Amino acid sequence: MEKQSNDKGQLQLLENNSTEFANNTCAQINKDLQGVSLAMVALNNIEAPTILEHLIHQLNPILENLAEQGKLSQFIYLVDLNEREFKNSFAQQDFSELSYLVIKREAQKVYLKNKFRHYGALE
Repeated sequence: MEKQSNDKGQLQLLENNSTEFANNTCAQINKDLQGVSLAMVALNNIEAPTILEHLIHQLNPILENLAEQGKLSQFIYLVDLNEREFKNSFAQQDFSELSYLVIKREAQKVYLKNKFRHYGALE
């Protein structure tokens, strides 16, 4: 799984094990999962070296299950993942890469919500 250089902003918080950001990212992933599955990701008993790897490990079987049930496209729509990235990963059946892309997008949502949260109070 190759990371692109422009991923560093949001995902660095996960790689550095920023607990608050990771909890918010988990909550965002679970919010989008609620629309299509009963499965959830959690930060309990982290066994991987980083939170990012831990989340990828948890999300892989969930995405595979959604693909088997024909619900993966619906989940990807809820996540608002780039269609080209999704199609490339899915065509290769690379669920690790797809998990990474989902987490990256969900982390981006959390980052942007946090960054612009105070602007809404000014209106």
